[in-house]
Amino acid sequence: DLLLIDIIMPIMTGPDLLAKVRSLTITTPAIFMTGQDHPEFKDRAVLEPILGIIQKPFSPTQLGDNLLSYWNEYKA
Repeated sequence: DLLLIDIIMPIMTGPDLLAKVRSLTITTPAIFMTGQDHPEFKDRAVLEPILGIIQKPFSPTQLGDNLLSYWNEYKA
């Protein structure tokens, strides 16, 4: 399993959603995506533990390449 979560969503932030998911299962890896500049999230320590952040917009190929790269890093 892998979560791909937008940082900004209508009801809650991505980090808030991840916290709720992690309260149910602590092992689910996550990657955030964003189309905006979020200075408050530039420090990955604020978002840890996550695999990475993908900048939008992206093509399907770029998304696949990023997901594969982060997944391989996670499994190493």
